[in-house]
Amino acid sequence: PAMTHAVFVARHRLRDLPLALRYARALTDHAHEPGMPWWASQMQAWVLEDMGEREAAQILLGGLIEHGASRDPRELAFLKRRLHLMDKNPAPPADRSSLP
Repeated sequence: PAMTHAVFVARHRLRDLPLALRYARALTDHAHEPGMPWWASQMQAWVLEDMGEREAAQILLGGLIEHGASRDPRELAFLKRRLHLMDKNPAPPADRSSLP
C-alpha cells in the first residue's frame, strides 16, 4: 500500500513522472506475490501514458490482457477499452504539467 501511495504522490502531487514510473515498475516487479492486488501491474501503463510513452503503455496493457492479468470480465473490458482509446486518440503532449 505504501508503494502504491508513493506512485500517486510522485505522479499527482510532486509531478515527478520519472519517479512515479520507478515506483510503478517496482510494483510491477512484485505484482505476482501473494497479497499484491492485481491492478498494481497496471500503474506502470498509466504513468507511461502520462509521460507520452503511449506505445510502451499499449504494449504493457496488451500483455496484461493477453496473459490474463485479471479474471474479472469488467476489468478486462476496462483494459480493452483503454487500449482501444489509446489507439483511437492522438498521443497527449509529453509535458503534462497542467494535470491537477
